Amino acid sequence: RDEVDGRLVHSVQEYLAVMKQLQEDVAYRIALGRRGRQKVCAAYSGENNALQMEKQLFEVLRREPVIHDFQRILGATPFEWFLRFTGPDREKLIDPILRKQLWIEKPIYLAENKSSVYQFLRYLEDPKLRELVEQS
Repeated sequence: RDEVDGRLVHSVQEYLAVMKQLQEDVAYRIALGRRGRQKVCAAYSGENNALQMEKQLFEVLRREPVIHDFQRILGATPFEWFLRFTGPDREKLIDPILRKQLWIEKPIYLAENKSSVYQFLRYLEDPKLRELVEQS
């Protein structure tokens, strides 16, 4: 609430004026800060946060369970997971001839990290992913 437990400004000029006021009027600054702190501590106390979290958890528990078929969405193998996020490059990655050109155009696919083939292989062994690297 403006002037009660904080300040609300609508322009750069108002912001500068409020900053100047807070800098120059120590008593005002301290009083406003204390009231602001009290409001925040009351609204976001550990007890209040726990009650809000409990409320949300019970709301989720009342919902009907939903089964998500991630294999249908992302694929069943690490190779399919990798291809899922390659967009229009997917067809080039599948074709060995186009893949060689893609490695030149977008070397990020062979980088150590950044969702590259090597990063996938570091965590997920897959023969088709290994084939991509061996044919690079």
